Amino acid sequence: MIQHIIKQVLLRNNVDTPLHDYSDVEILVSRVTAYSKEGVMIPEELLDTVMQKASEFALAPHKQIGLLSLSQKTRVHDSDDMLKIAQFTVELFRTEWPDSDYAEELTDEALLGEEGRRDAFSKFLSLADSWQRKKALVDVLHCWPPTRSSEARSLHCTYVHHLLADRRDQAEKLMLIKLLLQRPVLAEEEVKWLADNVAPESVINAIWVVLLSKSENFKDNILNLALQHKNHEVDDDLIKELLDNGMFIKLVPCPLYSAFVNYIITKEAAGDDAAARQYTVDWAIGELTGANYLAEAGHLKLTSAGVPASLRGFSQAVACGLAESARTCAYSKDILED
Repeated sequence: MIQHIIKQVLLRNNVDTPLHDYSDVEILVSRVTAYSKEGVMIPEELLDTVMQKASEFALAPHKQIGLLSLSQKTRVHDSDDMLKIAQFTVELFRTEWPDSDYAEELTDEALLGEEGRRDAFSKFLSLADSWQRKKALVDVLHCWPPTRSSEARSLHCTYVHHLLADRRDQAEKLMLIKLLLQRPVLAEEEVKWLADNVAPESVINAIWVVLLSKSENFKDNILNLALQHKNHEVDDDLIKELLDNGMFIKLVPCPLYSAFVNYIITKEAAGDDAAARQYTVDWAIGELTGANYLAEAGHLKLTSAGVPASLRGFSQAVACGLAESARTCAYSKDILED
């Protein structure tokens, strides 16, 4: 049933409509890839069918290897699978780097071994100067079997470190990181090494790396990174992801806390999505109070009520004073009654 529905969505047409030419197959492959990026789970049987069509119509190698990268079966590599992946990889490298002598001389057999894959990746990483070339390396790593760098780290880790070290165009780097870590592939020690060796400009992207890696000590790693955060822009997707992973209270002492507050107040005021219903001001005040962050809870209550910043400290002091007076009166009453 799921496969039938996805076929209808992908083809936007009669499910039995035949694919007549290269263009039809290219459109189908683009839709499969797009829906997968949106989180739709494409059944392996359907992926196999699409890959057969892509092969039949001799679709461009980077399109075919992109399809292969979506398959869960690429985690298990028999000799036939690996040979096909090696062939597609060589074709992809030659397509993306048509003027490279290294690509022209690269053979399928060289990529069957770990050393050959490591050398090829290192070479083309140094030559990846466009989005398409960088994306090609992501697709290649998704298809290759686990391959280690000369420092015994995975090539996934090597690529992530390369992206974090490049301080230009952080938005593009984040897109590549999200594509690269669609499945958690980094070892715990690799995540920690990446988090401990990041440039200040890449802190936000490093937080994404930790979140996407689902590592055991991710909360501590994120806290350490968040303490380094200065004035970098934080988008709503990251705030929502941090909230979903239970990081609200953990990050109260960090500069990121103000982004949480702004997000919660803004979303509640808009009131038009699930986040507004799930993470309300009352919810946040309850969490802060429960964690004994009473000053922050009071400040948030005043902020959400629209009390001007110049009066919040005074209002909060008065509120705290009244609360203390009430406690004193209650205590005195108990003494007198005894």
